[in-house]
Amino acid sequence: MIEYKKILLATDGSENNQSAVYHCIALAKAVGAEVTVVSVVELTGLVPAPIITKAGIEKASMEAEKLATDITNNTVEKCKNAGVKANSMILLGVPATEIINASKDYDLIVMGTLGRTGFNHLILGSVAERVIKFSSCPVLIVRSNNE
Repeated sequence: MIEYKKILLATDGSENNQSAVYHCIALAKAVGAEVTVVSVVELTGLVPAPIITKAGIEKASMEAEKLATDITNNTVEKCKNAGVKANSMILLGVPATEIINASKDYDLIVMGTLGRTGFNHLILGSVAERVIKFSSCPVLIVRSNNE
């Protein structure tokens, strides 16, 4: 029997991701797993090219890290309110890469997806798709209720 003791919940705090949060909490509670809520701060693209300065990059980075901290803290609080042991982790880098690198320490990854298909999917790629392909553990993808 497969046991899920440590679940990595990847979230960007978006409304589309809330279904994944609630599914993760329900699953963790049912199996007695601990949840690590992770948000990845992607530093590329934070500052528009015409105004790139060291100060601008530092300010954008600090704001992005604060937002990620707020997102993870809020989600950890939801877990704890449901009786699920949880902690948070902020990573810096490319979201798919960072989640894949972290996957070696977990039994399961839970994450949401926007469910892009067709032309948009080909242009934008998909963090969820890359995580599914390359993670070290199983991945549970939860579609948004908004789709």
